[in-house]
Amino acid sequence: MHSRKLIAVLVLAAGLVVPGTVFAGPAAADVESCEVEIVEIVAYDVSEKDGKDELRVKIGGNLFPNNGYVNARNGDTLSPGDFGDPVALLEVDDGDLAVSLREVTPPYVNDGYNLGSAYASATQCSGLDPGYFVEDEDIVQGDVNGNSSKHYEYAITLRLIGRSG
Repeated sequence: MHSRKLIAVLVLAAGLVVPGTVFAGPAAADVESCEVEIVEIVAYDVSEKDGKDELRVKIGGNLFPNNGYVNARNGDTLSPGDFGDPVALLEVDDGDLAVSLREVTPPYVNDGYNLGSAYASATQCSGLDPGYFVEDEDIVQGDVNGNSSKHYEYAITLRLIGRSG
């Protein structure tokens, strides 16, 4: 797993984006935490020979979707809504937060097999102003139980939104 790209985006609380423009506003407060959310998960290569993986994500110690799983096929782009819009809080003093991608085997959809994790960085979080965000994409890839015929590759993009107080 490695970070393929880092997209730094500055956004006003109202959600406006104007590249290259600096906005005067209230004095910046220190960020104490970040809201961590999934932007998207892209399935580049699923591991199952039937052409689909059954997925859950674990973020902040909780599994999503709460009940069930999400089917992913090669080329699918999964949205946060597919997983029930999971969000977790990352305190800047806590270190990094793992968002793990889990392959489950229906009908028993417990924790499943951990395919790998994307990480929300406390260092990135601490550098934000409240209301601003940064997005980071991590690649999760490997072979299920070392079996090269069960290779998988996913891109997970996370958004960290600075919060104060």
